[in-house]
Amino acid sequence: NQELKYNLKDLFISKRIENFTLKDLSEILINYFFIKFLKIKFGYIKYEFNNSGFITKLDLINIDPKGFFLTDFLDLIASLKHLRILDLRFNNLTKLLEISNEIHSLISLDLSYNHLINLTESIDKLKSLKILNLKSNRLRTLPNSLGNLTSLQTLNLRNNMLKKIPKSIKTLRTIEVLDLHGNKLNSIEFNLNSSIKKLELGWNNFIEVPPRIKNLISLEELGMSGNKLKTLPKWVSSFQLLKVLNLYDNDITNLP
Repeated sequence: NQELKYNLKDLFISKRIENFTLKDLSEILINYFFIKFLKIKFGYIKYEFNNSGFITKLDLINIDPKGFFLTDFLDLIASLKHLRILDLRFNNLTKLLEISNEIHSLISLDLSYNHLINLTESIDKLKSLKILNLKSNRLRTLPNSLGNLTSLQTLNLRNNMLKKIPKSIKTLRTIEVLDLHGNKLNSIEFNLNSSIKKLELGWNNFIEVPPRIKNLISLEELGMSGNKLKTLPKWVSSFQLLKVLNLYDNDITNLP
């Protein structure tokens, strides 16, 4: 609490209080009371304020959410209008409830190392999201609404239980990194977006390099290790920007 008081004091030294609008002041107070509430609930937490007094980064790794229903957390986050980075790793989360309000500021959400089985369709309320990390959960399906995250650049789905990915994934026009390592995929049934630079498909059940990835003209890194490949198609050589190709732990005996 002393730290919060000092932050407020410094803020009002750098900018006179009469120069703030009522809207700014109310949002600043919401931010500070929010942090105070979290400190009371969980003790030490990591966070960052910007020069205007707004929370921009919130680190809630392994906070032990007993006594606080974290599945409602993203709705509460909507009141933090300037929050850009939210880290919720290692919190034993099993589900996320509906997100009722659009959240425009959040660009990075880390939900890795939880116990999520599925995602809410309302995940597309995170309108500005660029990085979504869902590594090491228990995801079996993905919502079609995932394709509505039009700013998404990195989607990490490593080490889940996915047998299929939704067709809406192909509408992610800005996607550059798609990590599906360690799932149960055996095919990709539609063309992925050609913006992808890194595609990780290692440790799945592929018996061939998926023909649907032929169109990835921007591809720089392809991971196919730990599958059941016996041959490598000649068209792989058409990836002119390819720098890394991982093929170890397959049954390939000859290269084209």
